[in-house]
Amino acid sequence: MLRQNAAPITVAAILFIAALAITAWAGYALNEANTWVTHSYQVMAELDSLYDSVERAESDMRGYVLTGDPNLRAMLPTLKQRVNNKFAGLSQLLTDSPDQAALLRRLHSEAQETLNFAASVDNLYQRSPQAAGDLIRKTHGTSIMSAIGDTRARLLDIETRLLDERTRHLETMKFLAVPIACVLAASGLAMLLLTVSTTRLMLTNEALRGDELERVNEQLQESKRLFDSFMQYTPALAWVKNAEGLIIWANEHYYKTFQLRPDQVIGKRSSDVYPYLSQIAVEASDEHIIQGDLLVEHVVSIPLPTGERHFFVAKFPIEISHGKVVGGIAVDITEQYQAEEQIVELNRQLQKHVQQLETARDKALEVSALKSAFVANISHEIRTPLSGIIGMNELLLNTELNDDQRSLAQTVHESSMSLLTVLNDILDLSKIEAGKMRFQLAPFNLKWLMQDSIKLMSAAAGAKGLQLTLEYDDSIAKHLIGDAERIRQVLLNLIGNAVKFTQQGKIIVSARAVSRNEDEVVVTFSVCDTGIGISNEDRKYLFVPFAQVDNSNARRFGGTGLGLTICKKLVAGMGGDIDVRSEPGKGSTFYFNLPLKKHAADQATKPATKMPRQAEGMHKVVLVVEDNPVLQHLTVMQLTNLGVSTRVAATGLEALHSVEQMRYDLIFMDVHLPKMSGFEVTERIREMEKNIGIHTPIVAMTAGAMEGDKQRCLAAGMDDYLSKPVSMDSLRALLDKWFGPTGRESKTA
Repeated sequence: MLRQNAAPITVAAILFIAALAITAWAGYALNEANTWVTHSYQVMAELDSLYDSVERAESDMRGYVLTGDPNLRAMLPTLKQRVNNKFAGLSQLLTDSPDQAALLRRLHSEAQETLNFAASVDNLYQRSPQAAGDLIRKTHGTSIMSAIGDTRARLLDIETRLLDERTRHLETMKFLAVPIACVLAASGLAMLLLTVSTTRLMLTNEALRGDELERVNEQLQESKRLFDSFMQYTPALAWVKNAEGLIIWANEHYYKTFQLRPDQVIGKRSSDVYPYLSQIAVEASDEHIIQGDLLVEHVVSIPLPTGERHFFVAKFPIEISHGKVVGGIAVDITEQYQAEEQIVELNRQLQKHVQQLETARDKALEVSALKSAFVANISHEIRTPLSGIIGMNELLLNTELNDDQRSLAQTVHESSMSLLTVLNDILDLSKIEAGKMRFQLAPFNLKWLMQDSIKLMSAAAGAKGLQLTLEYDDSIAKHLIGDAERIRQVLLNLIGNAVKFTQQGKIIVSARAVSRNEDEVVVTFSVCDTGIGISNEDRKYLFVPFAQVDNSNARRFGGTGLGLTICKKLVAGMGGDIDVRSEPGKGSTFYFNLPLKKHAADQATKPATKMPRQAEGMHKVVLVVEDNPVLQHLTVMQLTNLGVSTRVAATGLEALHSVEQMRYDLIFMDVHLPKMSGFEVTERIREMEKNIGIHTPIVAMTAGAMEGDKQRCLAAGMDDYLSKPVSMDSLRALLDKWFGPTGRESKTA
């Protein structure tokens, strides 16, 4: 009989030990999960505090320069130290995430750039308050703070995902580990009680000899000692109630938790032990368990002398010799319960924070859209009259003028082209900051591109007596993949600056391969001049929008100070970096590195152009659709000088009527027309042409110069695109492209 009972007792002990181990592990795991959740909220709070400190430093320096309030300047060292401390703390917090650590280093670099800018403005203010004020008014710092905001948002996005994962893990631990431990403990208790009851019943029903009875009693006492010892040290509360709802047994942890003696518990109902419970509900629950052989689980909150505690309770039926009793196991989950409440509150705060970020994002997008629309409208309104000025003046320069007249006309030309450069720079910067600058990757020949860039700038260099040369590394793959137009834009800007700031000597433009593999080559481009040079102190302002190293340079050489800022952003957008080496009085070398993909030689050729239409022995007739009278007159004069006959339509309806009356060799289409846009006119013409099987080239001629304008025109059915103001050279090139040189009778040399 004892051998028969030894196995159940052993199984019960194993179940209780497993329950104890799982409970301890669950407590540790829950605490660990809660620590990581708290870690995520700490990271988010530190990132917000860091951004506020950097923004405060930049704002205080701006306020100090503009108002002269010394209190604003006095906070800068404290803010700088605070920023450094925040980065140190975040570095420790983010050591477990390589992606976040990399973003944090980037954020640190951007924040240092902002703080260095504030320090450089402060130094400039000590020398010249007026110059510092001019720099502050021209430099809004939006690009730097925008970059910091973007990096912070990416860090917060990663941390938010981690927080979601950690919260789900905590929930899983809470609702899985604790119930399992309770079920194991309950199973062990039930098995022990069943074993004891069975043994007693067998002793009652059998006539045992005295010596055998003594051995049985000893072994029963050993089992009881094992059971009592196990129950005494288990971390769970355990009790048994009879069918009448009276407590007939409870373990030591039960008495200790409620700070009661056994005589205050045994033989009492639950409502007598803790009267705040509903006796009706408890008895109904116990009766339900006995009758239905069910396991009931729930969470109950009990006020104790040490404070309110929360327990996970599992109650179950136990079969004994004279019927059924109810066993119960309770595990203290107060820490987990409080952690859950904290998580709920933190989640509420997180949702509020996310809503605030979404609102701020929506406002930023709205402001960006309004800014883009404003810039587009301003560009159109400025380009329209500027087109008339540049075009008419260009026609004037092609007439017979005396020296004084030509000098005046040339001054008008140079001034208007300078204004056009400023407008283009502002548009480029606006597109970059709005994230609308797109890079078009295509095969190109780098050497051809650089030779073309040298050719374009050779006249300006020759006018100053400067030697402009190209040094090209022929080991560079002949055909590469990249955005040729953006590379050309950077090169022309750097060469133009070199010509502007060099009075004598030479300018060397070079390209050399610094590293390569089977698929890619890294090319270093450089523009070296013998100009005025730049001091180390002034180099801080080189890539700052609207800033020049010396205000006197703006008056002496002109320019907006945007060119190098645009170059830096373009190079960064293509995956490279740009920098400068310089010495005052000896010259400067601007250089940038770009990774470029190699391309098969048979796929990279000179940019293809459409085949020109044959002249067929006669000059061409084009339709000019333009509502502005000045530009009508200008375009007609330009085309006439180029040997092309013209007709004019001032509205979309006039254009459609004219196309119905005769066939034109080419149509110049303004986009912004009254009542019917150029896009709609084009679509109507294409519908008309479907019925007669012809296709007339339509060229957009518009003052719109924003990113996407050209693509929109082509998508509407137009064949080519010219941005106003349109020069004679660009107009001549377009006509030659579509007609060939023999398709017109040029009246200009």
